[in-house]
Amino acid sequence: MSDNGYATYDLKRAAVILSRVEGGDPVRFADRQISVLQTGAWFEAVRLSVGSNESWRPLTAYAVGKYVEPMTYIPGKDGYTSNKWSRYAAGIHRPTPRTLDQLDLLAPGARDWIDPLHWRLLNCSRALHDDDDGLRRLAPAIFDTLFDRAAGDHRRLKTKALQDLCLDELAAHVNGIEALCAAVWVLREALENSDQRTCLEVGAHLHNILLMTVSFGVPFLIRTSLIAFFHRHIFPLASSIDVIINPSLADLLATADDFLVHLTRLEDDGGLGDQRLGDTSEWRMMLDGSLGDDLCHSLSPGYELRPGSTSVGAAAFVASRTTLKVWGKGILDSGSRQRAVPKAVRRQICGFSFDD
Repeated sequence: MSDNGYATYDLKRAAVILSRVEGGDPVRFADRQISVLQTGAWFEAVRLSVGSNESWRPLTAYAVGKYVEPMTYIPGKDGYTSNKWSRYAAGIHRPTPRTLDQLDLLAPGARDWIDPLHWRLLNCSRALHDDDDGLRRLAPAIFDTLFDRAAGDHRRLKTKALQDLCLDELAAHVNGIEALCAAVWVLREALENSDQRTCLEVGAHLHNILLMTVSFGVPFLIRTSLIAFFHRHIFPLASSIDVIINPSLADLLATADDFLVHLTRLEDDGGLGDQRLGDTSEWRMMLDGSLGDDLCHSLSPGYELRPGSTSVGAAAFVASRTTLKVWGKGILDSGSRQRAVPKAVRRQICGFSFDD
């Protein structure tokens, strides 16, 4: 596999996440999986700081290591190594605090992708309130969408009422991965309350926030591994008794690609303005129907009826969502636009029975 592109190491990280076998401690296992993402994000941040080669291609892991630690890359000398940075790139070897300290000047800000506590929020096997300190350290724009500021320092955190509205607002403040981590905590709260209907609703919000998260910056460079992590660890929990959300990793990756394609087109055509850092309110309009039903449904999650389900309502829900997604994707893939669902599709959906 070539090292010339950014995707090379991310595919390796995704393979690590998907191939690992869970042991007896689910908390520790999830932490190890999250560490792959943290280390990968840190490596990509370092690689961005170092720059590209003479052909304007991103440097290989070996070249990055040789640049930032030249004394360890002299053949024949003690300490010569050729694969440490490749292990960083694949997320399977975590840098020591000493290495992080040494790179603070060469790659300023890189350790901000590996140190923060908000990564812990992605571990759905941890007790809910084990990570309240991580929540309190979120950026104010993220924290205030979900929690009452006055209660933040005095008691255990609990999301505000009307979670749908909170998560919609959160989707307008995607910056890095903090919004995504905060949304996962909302899922963890629903899981603790055994509220499976809310879990499925939160899953739809998580889907939208994930699409936006992996569309720019360092998260774009870990997009495949981050999506693989969500497919394996998060979306199976963001489901109901009868319905599974995003059951296909390939379809989820394709939807993330489609989001970026249509986002670029809208920006080039003037349909979307310039995004300010931390303000994704216009991006959210692609997903909430404000810019057309075709975009909204094409970029929606995939749903599947859980094996053994006998719920007529759940079957109708899955059938209607699948019909709308197929319609929207077909329209956009043809290069055209159709902002409203046509009568023929609406009649087809009306033919589904939603009664249990």
